[in-house]
Amino acid sequence: MDTYNKHEEAMLADMHATFPEYLENSNTEITNEIETVQSNSRFGTVGKYVLGGLSLLGLAVAGAAKDMAPSLDDAIVYHTDHADNTQLVPYAGVTQEDPVTDGQNIVLNENGRIVTVDTEDNSITRSQNAISGLDNLQINNGTISFQTADKIFAYDREGFLNIVEDGYVGSHHSDGEHILREGSNGGVVREDISSGAEQVLYENGSVSNLRVDGNLNLFSVNEVVDNNTLERLMLVDSNDAANATELHNGPVKFAELSGDKIYVGIENPNDNATVNIFTYDVNGNLVGSVINNVSPNTFDIDQGTMVAVEGNQTIYATNIATGDTQVIADSNATKTNIDIEGNVVTWVENGTQVAYVTIPEETVGNETNETTLEDLMAELNATRDQLSSVNDQLNASEANDTAYQAEVNQLTGEISDLQTEINGLDSNASDYQTEINRLNGDISNLTENVSDYSAQLTAAQTQRDENATRVGELEEALDSAEGTSTMSAFVGIALGGAAGGMIGTRLASKPEVDYGSSEEE
Repeated sequence: MDTYNKHEEAMLADMHATFPEYLENSNTEITNEIETVQSNSRFGTVGKYVLGGLSLLGLAVAGAAKDMAPSLDDAIVYHTDHADNTQLVPYAGVTQEDPVTDGQNIVLNENGRIVTVDTEDNSITRSQNAISGLDNLQINNGTISFQTADKIFAYDREGFLNIVEDGYVGSHHSDGEHILREGSNGGVVREDISSGAEQVLYENGSVSNLRVDGNLNLFSVNEVVDNNTLERLMLVDSNDAANATELHNGPVKFAELSGDKIYVGIENPNDNATVNIFTYDVNGNLVGSVINNVSPNTFDIDQGTMVAVEGNQTIYATNIATGDTQVIADSNATKTNIDIEGNVVTWVENGTQVAYVTIPEETVGNETNETTLEDLMAELNATRDQLSSVNDQLNASEANDTAYQAEVNQLTGEISDLQTEINGLDSNASDYQTEINRLNGDISNLTENVSDYSAQLTAAQTQRDENATRVGELEEALDSAEGTSTMSAFVGIALGGAAGGMIGTRLASKPEVDYGSSEEE
């Protein structure tokens, strides 16, 4: 019984010691699972890009997200300053440069401050502070990326600003989802903005003319092959990086990846001063007509439309497929750094102020004019796909919620069972203590009886010693008396009878002892 009791007490003590930790770990696990559900529920913000919040690791950037996020308080309505439809970004005496557009928004560098223009509601937002070394500012699908002296920054698809690459001094291009950049030892690396996952697309040489659009990646690579320096324009599908397509062998002055077309500007061999523009499909085949004798750095191309600044500072928009041309800006102001995306064209005017205009629909490339219904259907299908994807994410999140709740219920049941077991052990401990108390009482009674027996034994031993002494004395007396054998026998019988009588008297006075049941003995 004692061994079993100790085992039970040890088990009970262990349960008391470990239960709080178990409970804490269970609560932590439940909390983490709930936080995971909440984190997964962020799909509701997919596609809502925040164009601000540029507080960056020691950089003097706009302080809070509101500084760059469009709001009614920040909105400035533009006024047309030209006879045509040109709009000028409000100018406050600070040079504006390097404007780029994604077809709706324009971003530009205003002495280190990032300025964002929404061409649909004519609003403007400015970061409060300048960014040291701001360079290569881009906007693609509503998402900003830019570089400083040694870093690439970009917003992910949920609007959070990330350092995509640290210790980097090359160039980059972004489509809003991925960054295309030079590798640390040359070659080309494609990097996912949100996850940071990297894919090496090409391993050798220095690169330029970086362009990324979906799975397609375009770049010029300058490398040494068989002791010869070669410059080639390469197209790589990220799903088949091992099979790069060489579009052109030789120097490239201009390269643009737009949908299913690649536009390549090659130096005109007849004058070495202008470029000839070739059009390729995604399989590397030449398509369409060549556009000859275009002045470098005065044009841009997107979706089959080329915009170019002529010598009289007039901007023309030309449908590459049909040759149709229209004037879209005709002021005498000097125009540089022209950029087009969709129907929006932007440039720097007179070297100080950014201007922009929306091209009339009939002027844009033949892909838009001739396949408008197909484009609308494709856009509708893409929207349906996005809706289906969001619904799938919602259903998955709801399924996760149900699974997590079931696990929470299971853990709660386990906690209840453990508490019941602890209560049972507490009750057993009480019963065991009662039994121990009873046994302790029995032991106390037996101890008293043993003490009495010990006293009686001591008295009997004393009496025995006294009797032995008397017997000795009598024997000596008999020997000295030299009596007859009859006398000796008589005396011996008398002495034996006297001793036996004393012992009988002692035994008759011994108290009775109750040893209890045989089980207790």
